[in-house]
Amino acid sequence: MTFYFDFETRSHVGIHEGTDRYVRACEPIILTYAFDDSSVHLANDADDMRAIIRSALNNDHTFVAHNAAFDFGVATYALGLQIPIERLRCTRAQAYASGLPGSLELLGLVLGIPLASAKLAADGKSGIKRFCIPNGQGVFDEPVDYPDEWQRFCAYAARDTEALRAIHQRLPAHNFRGDALAWYHLDQLVNWRGFRFDVQLARAARALLEKAKKRSDAQVATATAGEVTAATQRGKLLEYLNRRYSAELANLRAATVREMLETDELDPGLRFLLESRLEAAKSSGAKYGRGLALVGPQDRLRHTHQAFGAGRTGRDSHKGFQPGNMARQSMKAKYISEVVIPGILSGEALDDPLVYGGPNTACANALRGSIIAAPGNELLDADFSNVESRVAAWLAAEVGMLDRYRSGEDLYKTWYSTKFNIPLKEVTDAQRQIAKVVYLSMQFLGGVGAFVPMAATYNLDLDNLPAAVLPAADPRHVAKATRAWGRALLRGEDYELEHDVYIACDVLKQAYREGNANIFKTGYAVGKAVIDAIKSPGTAREVARCRIWTTGTALLIELPDGSRLTYFSPKIHTEEVVDPETGFKDEREFTSYMTARNKQWRRERAWAGLYWENIVQAVANRLLRAAALHVHADTLTVPEIAAYLARLPPHARTAIVLRVHDSLTLDIPRGSYSTERLIEQMCVLPEWARGLPIAAEAWKNERYGKWK
Repeated sequence: MTFYFDFETRSHVGIHEGTDRYVRACEPIILTYAFDDSSVHLANDADDMRAIIRSALNNDHTFVAHNAAFDFGVATYALGLQIPIERLRCTRAQAYASGLPGSLELLGLVLGIPLASAKLAADGKSGIKRFCIPNGQGVFDEPVDYPDEWQRFCAYAARDTEALRAIHQRLPAHNFRGDALAWYHLDQLVNWRGFRFDVQLARAARALLEKAKKRSDAQVATATAGEVTAATQRGKLLEYLNRRYSAELANLRAATVREMLETDELDPGLRFLLESRLEAAKSSGAKYGRGLALVGPQDRLRHTHQAFGAGRTGRDSHKGFQPGNMARQSMKAKYISEVVIPGILSGEALDDPLVYGGPNTACANALRGSIIAAPGNELLDADFSNVESRVAAWLAAEVGMLDRYRSGEDLYKTWYSTKFNIPLKEVTDAQRQIAKVVYLSMQFLGGVGAFVPMAATYNLDLDNLPAAVLPAADPRHVAKATRAWGRALLRGEDYELEHDVYIACDVLKQAYREGNANIFKTGYAVGKAVIDAIKSPGTAREVARCRIWTTGTALLIELPDGSRLTYFSPKIHTEEVVDPETGFKDEREFTSYMTARNKQWRRERAWAGLYWENIVQAVANRLLRAAALHVHADTLTVPEIAAYLARLPPHARTAIVLRVHDSLTLDIPRGSYSTERLIEQMCVLPEWARGLPIAAEAWKNERYGKWK
């Protein structure tokens, strides 16, 4: 039995302040609801709302809403009711799990379900403005004073619940049951518990950055005789540097500025302005400000995760404070915790760049450390090691790589040693970093075009690449790379790289593909299977431990765990490709499908590497799901942790407070759980993943950050 429900609310707290703060302060003014297939009804009185929801609770109904965390929060905090998390269903999360849009309006359009008419939608917007937001005097307009508008607003609310039910009944359910549904429920526990935010640090960082900006602006204005008044004025500063110092800078991107700063003979004035620009670009003030705007009771940031939000692969997206989008630290976490953060709190980081790296650098480095344990607790974090590489090797049966992972070898050092005839003990950290970037960028059929941006992400200096790669490179690879360079130049696909740099990048591509041939072949086999499946609907192909087929509406890729990647309205296209050297013309096939992008449902081009990457990332995500469920269940068996969580609301009782990429973070009583036990639970493989050589690393600290 199903209970569909949707609240309309009013509050002096703005919705932009986040779900947590809003639902604790709001007042429900309309509840529209329906039991199963019965008519949609409406309640305006809080006592009536409580009675209706209690009826659904007492009769074991499943509770369905769109963005269910919001409606759950209203029921919990405004009405004082406790809906068991395991009885909650969210149509937005269910849509995301199948690669559909999360917007109710766009989702209805895609599923062919008419929502409100244009007039009713306008009535809804007008009603929200009239009844849900304080007027110019800071008070709410009452329904009794605007009866006609109120009736139209109620009609709009009822139509939304009718659409909610129709959408729920039409949504694909395959990826929102079993472990996936358990994952969503755990996601809700994690979101309602949230993580603690260091408010004192955030305020100190904001104050420090404000002082630093005023000082920097004054110095830049003086240095440029008032022509540029801030290092953040990118256009003005670029024009000034090129005119005043003949700098010939194409842009002021961080990599470009760093490259020029490496020049020994640089005018002091130019060096100062470049350093000022580099420092100003690192500002993390907005991030601290966002945290302060959203922080709730117990100084915790809640609802920062969106289960399945990154698309059909099932990975999380993040919102609000965006914990998955924090700057990489350029200093060790221990140094940041013991030196940099105290310097921000005291204000000393403003004046000692040799110790703190400058105020903007200091605050950017400290951002991860603004996530802290609850009083008396510590953070434990475990992170899968090279999980996508391991998954790709397992799916492709790349035996050599699997054996190296099982033996505990450093894969990157071993690969570099083998490919460039260097004794393993002599492989440097810089050479290992090259190998790491190769693996990360090229395992999904990528080439030079994939390697270059990944190198920038990991601060790999491409100018040093030829000296590191070419002397020991296979002559066959060099010859082939030279031909590739010529063709790339004719096509305008040389990525503005110097000749030797391009050659070195292409040599690395060839070395990777030759050394991991099964991964390369499997990726292309996936692409071929997709095209064959679209041409022959209903006939399944098996590749990479997956099944691939098409129905009348979608391309489906069933993963080893039984879940599916869904690509709607797939099509095959042909394009003419001209060889830039010979002029020979050839026709090639490629695919496309419909997807949600920037609040639009639009057609996008796809290729073999994209499908292969989606499969690998989705399987890695299923491993994280399994790990999270294991860790959650295991921590509840620890008496000290269970006793601590019992003091929290039922909808926040989990040790897990954060999921970022391939890691889990716990906030638990100090000394109650070991890193060894956390790693053990992380690495319990589900039955479908037998033989996959998984591994994890762990750390513990009172601040977020990996201590080594």
